Amino acid sequence: LPDVRSQDGFRASLDAIIIMRSNLYTVGRLIEAVMNDNEEEAMDCVKQGADCNQVNKHGAGAIHYVFTDLYLHPPLDLLSKMVANGADVNLRDYEGDTALNLAIKKTSLRPDNTMYKVVDQLMQWGADPTQKDLDGNDALALAENRKYLDIVKLLKKQKTSLIVPPPHETPVPSPRYQKSTTPYESRSPITHSPSPVHPDWGTPVLPAIRSSDPLIAPDREESITSAIEDDNTDELDALLNDPHANLNVPNSMGLFPLHVAILRNNPVSRNDMVQQLLNKGADINVKAIPNEDHDEGGNTPLHMSAARDQLDTVRILLTYDPAISPTNNEGLTPYNYAEQNGNSEMMRLLKEEQRNAERSNKSSTCVIL
Repeated sequence: LPDVRSQDGFRASLDAIIIMRSNLYTVGRLIEAVMNDNEEEAMDCVKQGADCNQVNKHGAGAIHYVFTDLYLHPPLDLLSKMVANGADVNLRDYEGDTALNLAIKKTSLRPDNTMYKVVDQLMQWGADPTQKDLDGNDALALAENRKYLDIVKLLKKQKTSLIVPPPHETPVPSPRYQKSTTPYESRSPITHSPSPVHPDWGTPVLPAIRSSDPLIAPDREESITSAIEDDNTDELDALLNDPHANLNVPNSMGLFPLHVAILRNNPVSRNDMVQQLLNKGADINVKAIPNEDHDEGGNTPLHMSAARDQLDTVRILLTYDPAISPTNNEGLTPYNYAEQNGNSEMMRLLKEEQRNAERSNKSSTCVIL
């Protein structure tokens, strides 16, 4: 009788070889499709189960090639599908670079502010900003060396974000979401010491919040910044139509509604909100109040927009006659940020507005004898 076990073992080994070759073929197709800018083919490979973490003989994987000069902008739909199918955003190539490092090195992402969106998305997917390339530079060092101030702020913010409890632990609600019986509430993410427990009720007694605290905004004003953060245009419209709405009150982080609008990634909604707020009376020269949760201290909306390379938003702000050369807490002007970002058109606009302001001041102080 034939040895069935040996036949089964041979058949199993043969099946394993076929599967391995099939997987290698699919992986090869995936990398080749990405290198050929064939997003449809690449997407098909991912759907077929290609291992998105395999690298080729050059030590690079598909996730690295989407950030090379082959693409003006990385295909985020493909990236999202790869991540959903197990792609490791911290996979390093032959030069030690991760997708995050490569995104910051990709200069074509700067002109239209796509870099901020891509970096933010990679961070949400779990990108590690401390991974260093072979030159010893991590993401923050790369951004600082290139003077990408908006990316620096984003990376620093991520480094100081709250630690999410492990899945098996019940998350402790942030004080930001704890309701107070007073007409004010704090939206600060800072963790407070445990509240005293009433002996009879067994529930925490929340500490009273002083209405005189300059960083605590009334519910209405806090709702305005929340609507801006959530891109809830209907709610924002309703709040702004309230005759009692005050657009010049900071939230618990010391940022005013106009500052929060500048932080929007989507340029269309950002510009619409900026114009809407300014038309409703927001102070264009309002300065952010220093706070440990951000490093915008002393920044006007023009500072923040220039730092983030938002040329279209800067153009809009300039039509509302802002102060052109205010200094923030670091002694920097909006022009300094435009210069650091290398945005020649923004520099030209700010210089032109500065000259116009100087001419206007000179003519207004001229005395006819």
